[in-house]
Amino acid sequence: MIADMNAVGQFDQYLWLGLLLIVAVIITAGMVVMSFILGQKGKDTLVKNSPYECGIEPLKPIPSNLAIKYNRVAMLFVIFDVDVLFFYPWAVVYRDLLKEKPVLILGGMFIFAGILLVGYIYGYKKRAFDWINE
Repeated sequence: MIADMNAVGQFDQYLWLGLLLIVAVIITAGMVVMSFILGQKGKDTLVKNSPYECGIEPLKPIPSNLAIKYNRVAMLFVIFDVDVLFFYPWAVVYRDLLKEKPVLILGGMFIFAGILLVGYIYGYKKRAFDWINE
């Protein structure tokens, strides 16, 4: 009987999370739909489409080929920073659980680290880290 009540308590936590997700999706979709319905439709003119730089005309045209290496660095930083965000709580919280279920806890983290390693090897093969030598 106690095990059934514990399962219901865990389901309640996910129920509220699911409800929050549904409300967030509805609000987001509502804002997008309302912006299309209520938004002003104006004509594109030369003045509206011209770049604005401190009230003066730009001296030279904007280059169309922008270097992507800065975006690559930012994406790689975010990817490996998120890894640290997952490893730290795992190391702190699951220290006690390692005594009870070591195969489950360590296995899950090794699978996670393996997926990250596959992504790292893929990035290396696609030459995503070439910005280091540039």
